Amino acid sequence: MSRDLGDERREFGQERLERSDLPGDPMVLFSDWLNQALKSNQSDPTAMTLSTVERNGQPSSRIVLLKKVEEESLVFYTNYHSRKSREIRANNRVAAHFFWPDLERQVKISGHAMPVKDEDSDHYFRSRP
Repeated sequence: MSRDLGDERREFGQERLERSDLPGDPMVLFSDWLNQALKSNQSDPTAMTLSTVERNGQPSSRIVLLKKVEEESLVFYTNYHSRKSREIRANNRVAAHFFWPDLERQVKISGHAMPVKDEDSDHYFRSRP
């Protein structure tokens, strides 16, 4: 099926983001925006696209839920035997992308994924239905 989507667009105009208005620590702005998303009617404000790299170098993305923000870290959980977990063990370079369309905001964060402490992982696993 061929379809031209060139005219599919909406104007964004809620507010402007100027470089001069940015805080020195980008996590300050991220935390502020996340709190605004949590207070809004934004659907699934903690949902983030997590991108990993397959062994052949192909990007691999899926949606996961942010569970905690700690200093410079974003915490999410996954099954240690999942595809994403295997990809992270092979190459721990990842990117996370948050999209809050109702707020006209998005955030991309890249870095290295590391396992949480075993007791944190066990605690979260026990909390799951």
